[in-house]
Amino acid sequence: MLRPLRALPGLALVLLLVACSQGGATAVAVGRVANQASAAPAASGSASNIPAGATTGGIPGGSTIPSAGATTVTAPSGKGPALALVANFDDDTIGVYSVATNGAQKPVPGSPFRTGPRPSSIALSPDNRFVYVSTAGRDGAAGGSVWAYALASNGTLTDLRDTRHPAGETPGPLALDPAGRRLYVASSGAGEGIYVFALDAASGTLRAVTGSPFTLEGDRATKLTFAPDGRFLYAAHDDGRGISGYRVDAGSGATTALKLADSVSIGNAFSIAINPAGTLLYAGFESGIFGYRLESDGTLTPLSGQPLVKGTHRALLFHPSAPLLYAADYYEYILTAYTLDNTGRLRANPGALATTSYPVALALGHSATFLYASTEENLMHGVKLDGNGATLTALPGDPTTTGSHPATIVITGGLPTAP
Repeated sequence: MLRPLRALPGLALVLLLVACSQGGATAVAVGRVANQASAAPAASGSASNIPAGATTGGIPGGSTIPSAGATTVTAPSGKGPALALVANFDDDTIGVYSVATNGAQKPVPGSPFRTGPRPSSIALSPDNRFVYVSTAGRDGAAGGSVWAYALASNGTLTDLRDTRHPAGETPGPLALDPAGRRLYVASSGAGEGIYVFALDAASGTLRAVTGSPFTLEGDRATKLTFAPDGRFLYAAHDDGRGISGYRVDAGSGATTALKLADSVSIGNAFSIAINPAGTLLYAGFESGIFGYRLESDGTLTPLSGQPLVKGTHRALLFHPSAPLLYAADYYEYILTAYTLDNTGRLRANPGALATTSYPVALALGHSATFLYASTEENLMHGVKLDGNGATLTALPGDPTTTGSHPATIVITGGLPTAP
């Protein structure tokens, strides 16, 4: 189970913050039921930390589990069922869990549900009625795809009429634009690029936009994150490039690469988080968390005192209303809440928690009541957040068993999500 820490060495995990809607799970259903995991596998798928109180850096002058599943999804608060969805990379399944008002998770009937090979990322439609999953080919199977499902009130996933959408050889991180109109996926290997799909709000179906795929500056994208106003999109890469950035055309959804400074190309990057005001961007590199001022033209200016925090952080996530950044150290099994000052420096809050293994996925719910983290030991840990979100407490009965290598978790009815 999760255990409190007295001393914090480092931090690296992908986490998930959640707030469940009151009264438990409620939602919608369409189509036929996706293959359950108990059925025969389908070839093409179907449904060192700083001490507490210390500050670092600031604005100048003042695998086992692939991290490619990291995703940011913005959804209206409180909509949809109180459910947790987990992409089980090695099982080719999506696990679905009901989330109780006390934060406890329980598999819904029929879970896990079969999807395509090696699912690595999950995104939700703005109303939480539809689920999108990126998968890659395996052992000569067809190339990578994005799958579209309807989500029922009981947590059942059902195929949409147009369920499967080709997306290059190895599609990874998904990101829905802040307006909820288009879905973006970064794909590596043959057919590399940023694939963009227009989302039909009524039916949940996807349609490739004109010109898709667009150029991806770098290989092996591990994270896609939109600026809050939707004008810019950023990708983390673990091929040594670091961060790439893109201007997004509001009318067509097309992306155009930004020219970023060399200060963002400093090695492998695994995670990105942008504050709700859209003024600061933080990235988790192998050597630590690096911070940047996000300029009006989309370029990034490094903060002073880099790295702000040492350790390999594979998940970063902002609180939606408080100046808090949640981070997890992959090798130290630690989850920490950092408070930002007005220059962008990070101060570790006391009460960091450790997981039983390498944490690999993260998300935050609209009321920031609970946090969930999946680990390479096929477990999902639950954490309760205090009123201001800075204090972490392990949930009773923690952890919950998942499928093999849970690469991503998302919670319905929440705001940002990341693995």
